[in-house]
Amino acid sequence: MEALKVALTLWLVLGADDVRARLEAGEVVITTEPVAGSELPRAIAEGVIDAPPEKVWAMIEDCGTYPKNMPRIKTVTVLERDAGTQVCRTTADAPFPIGDLTSETRAVMTVEPGVRWERKWSFLKGDYTANSGSWVLTPYQGDGKRTDARYQIHVEPKLHVPNALVTSAQKSGLKDLFARLRERAVSR
Repeated sequence: MEALKVALTLWLVLGADDVRARLEAGEVVITTEPVAGSELPRAIAEGVIDAPPEKVWAMIEDCGTYPKNMPRIKTVTVLERDAGTQVCRTTADAPFPIGDLTSETRAVMTVEPGVRWERKWSFLKGDYTANSGSWVLTPYQGDGKRTDARYQIHVEPKLHVPNALVTSAQKSGLKDLFARLRERAVSR
């Protein structure tokens, strides 16, 4: 339901034709939305990856693969794993002056084969007061050859840095994230 709300927000704010044209042109469409009780917004990114959703899912499902598949992830330890859930300790290499940030999150994976793949995580503990988000993958325009990838994240590091710096770093990181996933999807 949350993913649908995010998609509708993108379409309403930017206009369906504009979003579609930007996605077709290879752009990563990035927006933000306020989060109740937080001074930092939720960042939302959507892009098309030229690989089937199953191939992209293989890079997103298991947090243990993140150091090679996602920029700025230094280390990951899978603390727990069972059918459909993972608890991961992740250390991110945040830009100066922030430095490394570590968090433990619990992720729940939901898969409707051929239709939708979702990884949704919530914060347990670490160098943040908030760290939650999700990945939602669907076949782009139903062709099964490309993936519509939607990513959203809300983080609040336990640091005293300007909110604008955190938001700026996050937006820059989202472009890098999609570039890495696109590169890795083609090389797999």
